Amino acid sequence: MLSDLFSRIGTIASRHPAAMLALALLLSFAAVQGAGMIGFASGSDTFIQKDTQIFQTYDTYKENFLSENIVLLVETDDVTAPKEIRAIKRFDKTTSQIEGVENVFSVADVAAPGETVPNHPEIVRRLDAAPPGNLERVMPDTKRSFVLVELEQGLSEEQTRQTYPRVQDSARFAEFPAGTSTLLTGSPVFGLQMQGAMQRDLGAMFGAAALLMVLALTLFFANVEFRLLPLLIVLVGVFWTFGGMGFLAVPMTMVSMAIFPILVGIGIDYAVQFHSRVQEEMEDGSASDAIPTAYRTTGPAVLVALVATGLGFVAMMTSPIPMIGDFGMMSLIGVVAAFLAVIILLVPTYLLLGRYAPDLSGRIPSAGTGFNPLERMDLETHLGNAALTAAKHPVLILLASTVLMAGGYAVSDQVDVEIQEEALIPQDMPALLNIQKFQDLGGGGRPIAVVVKGDVLAPETLEWMRDFEKRQVEKNPYFVGHSSIADSVAAANGGEIPDSRSEVERIVENLPDVPVESQLEGNSQAVVRLDLPGFIGFEKFMDTINALDRDLRFNRPPPGVSTAVTGDMVLMTTAFDAIATGRTFMSVLALGLIFVALTAIYRDPVKALVPLIPLAFVIGWNGAAMFLTGTDYTPLTATLGALTIGVGSEYTILMMERYFEEREDLPPLEAMETAASKIGRAITVSGLTTVFGFSALMASDFPMVQNFGKVTVITVLLALLAAFVVLPPVVVGLDRWRGRGIRVSLREAVSFSLSFLLSGWKR
Repeated sequence: MLSDLFSRIGTIASRHPAAMLALALLLSFAAVQGAGMIGFASGSDTFIQKDTQIFQTYDTYKENFLSENIVLLVETDDVTAPKEIRAIKRFDKTTSQIEGVENVFSVADVAAPGETVPNHPEIVRRLDAAPPGNLERVMPDTKRSFVLVELEQGLSEEQTRQTYPRVQDSARFAEFPAGTSTLLTGSPVFGLQMQGAMQRDLGAMFGAAALLMVLALTLFFANVEFRLLPLLIVLVGVFWTFGGMGFLAVPMTMVSMAIFPILVGIGIDYAVQFHSRVQEEMEDGSASDAIPTAYRTTGPAVLVALVATGLGFVAMMTSPIPMIGDFGMMSLIGVVAAFLAVIILLVPTYLLLGRYAPDLSGRIPSAGTGFNPLERMDLETHLGNAALTAAKHPVLILLASTVLMAGGYAVSDQVDVEIQEEALIPQDMPALLNIQKFQDLGGGGRPIAVVVKGDVLAPETLEWMRDFEKRQVEKNPYFVGHSSIADSVAAANGGEIPDSRSEVERIVENLPDVPVESQLEGNSQAVVRLDLPGFIGFEKFMDTINALDRDLRFNRPPPGVSTAVTGDMVLMTTAFDAIATGRTFMSVLALGLIFVALTAIYRDPVKALVPLIPLAFVIGWNGAAMFLTGTDYTPLTATLGALTIGVGSEYTILMMERYFEEREDLPPLEAMETAASKIGRAITVSGLTTVFGFSALMASDFPMVQNFGKVTVITVLLALLAAFVVLPPVVVGLDRWRGRGIRVSLREAVSFSLSFLLSGWKR
């Protein structure tokens, strides 16, 4: 039995603390190795599963037609001036020799392909004579120019990190004339600065969580000896979480970096439960007897809470969005690591402090001393009265809760979904401002790509491409540009597509590598690029995609030629749908999994169902909270339902268990009042401590994490409210219903849970 297992663990902890500390040290050493293996992930890969067809199409497009470019933006009075061209050539020459750089393309390649830079009139003549496709990507006008530094494919993060500062040095050594401004941007620069911002944000949130936990423990646990000890234990568990992430290849993303304040908030509760019970038992007996007793009485209940919380995180792992799945996996690793840290490390450390620092009254208040604001509120009486009043008025309470829940579900459909990476990150991040400037100047945007496969160099295929591009630009006002191999071939042939394939091949062989490399792959794949100025909104974007699909169905390419629409924004629409619909499934799945687990543990379907009913109400209330606070659904807030169930189930489970314990000697209403008054304080303190931990999320510079912190604080408070107001009429009502001889078999319960899960899947 679980109680016997925990009793044996307690015996080992009390008799062999050195062995337990040695085990903790070994785990910490392993965590150091694992932590060094953690990678950072951002971009499209974190939004779409790699085994889906839509991602594979995008991956093919990215591998064959896209390159990782560091872009040097040059702004001056006239970029065609010889002194500017000389500086650009110096930059080109130095940069092309940097390890990891595949190619450098700039206006200098057209204006001065040789060693000598001609005079200004000759530069202008050469630029005017150049095919438009060669210049449109690097010189939108005479005051601005872009130098494209193409990196080799397959560079690791570390190699990219080493390449970027060398390109920076190259820009300095180029000695651009006075009055010329330069800045570096591009996706590699953006990715590196994103990693730096995430690392700084992790440190800020981690520090805020630690400070808030010190404050919470100081306020609410003044009567507990060594009251800051739980924080130390939980921080060790968080460190072990880093190690587990590395060994299991769970990357750090914008979503997963929010987990550490959450783990501190949840883990503190585990530590305090054990810590308080150990101290309580130690006051009445020796360590050899008290510690096994504390483990035996506390371990199973905390383990049940851990299972419920963990299953909420397991539900997140089913999300089709990788960063949400990683968040669920990381959360699961974290709560298990926190629990193990408490089991292994708490008692040895407690005994060590007691042995070598028995009198710490001057620095850490001993048991029974200190200021606790809850002591003066007569909280136990108030909570008991609240639970009793709620249990006496089940119709009013449940009707009001249902109306609020229904309203929450109704308005939740009006909550916007935000998955644009630019909107989820710090708005003052230099890399974001630079890339936005690059896009505003016509150097970027959000292209939709149509990948064409087949005999792409056949004249009829090239003609189809040109007609397709022309139709899209004429019909859709959002397209600001277009390009394809058909445009490049026509530009090199007087504006016409040659009649013969051999002539097409001859022209292609003489075209510059840029832009052909971004338009053609061999003789069997090409891409038509339709440029959007930026993000135009999902509704307009979906209209654009639908119009493209209709045109491709009714204006098919030549026989043997196929097409596929792709691009990063096409991937985002899939993620948009996954968030809009998947959040409901995750919540239903979490409820179903916990119901099955509790049924197996309690062998009593009623006891399994009772803790979940209040949480179903809270999920609806969350929708109202998000609507009223103006919080969007993001990859992080989409997990709110499953997180609510995982975290809130502890409060409802503990309240229910104490009710049935009191019910052995008391009638239902009196048992409910007694249970709330006896355990209500502990649950309230636990919830408030978790609130302090979650509040650290609001210290983040990432808007997505800030908003998540705001709504999770509201969610925990709503879960506490549900435990004291909604659960009493539910548990008393179901208990009386069962007392009239109505029984539900285990088989019926399993059948119900499977139906519940299937209904959530269909929804």
